[in-house]
Amino acid sequence: MPVMLQGPGRDERILPELLNAIRSSNATRIGIVVAWVSHAGLFHLRRFLEDTATGENPTTVDIVIGNNPRMRYSTVRGLESLLQMANNPNINVRRVNSTRTFHPKMYLVQSDGDAASHLFVGSCNLSAPGLGAPN
Repeated sequence: MPVMLQGPGRDERILPELLNAIRSSNATRIGIVVAWVSHAGLFHLRRFLEDTATGENPTTVDIVIGNNPRMRYSTVRGLESLLQMANNPNINVRRVNSTRTFHPKMYLVQSDGDAASHLFVGSCNLSAPGLGAPN
């Protein structure tokens, strides 16, 4: 499995790798678990997630976000976008309601059979800077 490092001074970015994984695999499930979401970050993924969750063989998309009252980094527009996406029965949005820190960052594109599955773990929330995308 290739290892990718995203950080200051490096050219690698998670967003193109994640989009390639979504496009190239016959994904049966996409899972996203992050501490927070911004509209700018979700903007770069939303169309791809919604497209894979519709059609004849829809992919199940599960998104879990944190709701720690001391970490209010999610944007209202980002949360509203998630609620709109949840109108699709194949897109499940959940929040962790805890006063404890919930700070994971994980993206999974899971495929059936011989197709490769992809797991991205690191320090990238669902935000434009976290994904290495332009704002």
